[in-house]
Amino acid sequence: MARRKFPLVQYLSFTGTGAGSALSVLSVFLLALSIFRVETLAEVPPELETENFQSYEKLKAQAVELTQGALLYKKLCAQCHGSRGKAPEEILKLLSPAPSDLSAAEYRYGSSEKTIAENISQGRGLNMFRFDNRLSSEQIIALAKYLRTLQINSKASPN
Repeated sequence: MARRKFPLVQYLSFTGTGAGSALSVLSVFLLALSIFRVETLAEVPPELETENFQSYEKLKAQAVELTQGALLYKKLCAQCHGSRGKAPEEILKLLSPAPSDLSAAEYRYGSSEKTIAENISQGRGLNMFRFDNRLSSEQIIALAKYLRTLQINSKASPN
């Protein structure tokens, strides 16, 4: 049986340090690009071939999904919620109720991925538009997963 070559991705981290550590659209995009363009680094023994291939494909799919979520966030959400999940002071003064702090460890209306997706889909009050008529369910899930990275980075930051 011939050995197939697979790229090895040994370590990826979506957390950072400091106040500006939230996963940026650019870093997610670069991560996805690097996964798609990884050169063959090592040969994998046949007994591990299937497991590594599945891990690689799963990681690649996650990178694509997070990239899509980050791009959607930048296009549809950042105007009110800010580029890193916290609304700018100007927006906080204009909108009542104020937009939720999406970099917070816990959200006002629930922090599970399912609840976040429901809030995106159905909207909240007068200021938070519903997106079920603008986005597919896959896009809503991708956006919800990206929002979770804002929370993760908030928990990792020593603010």
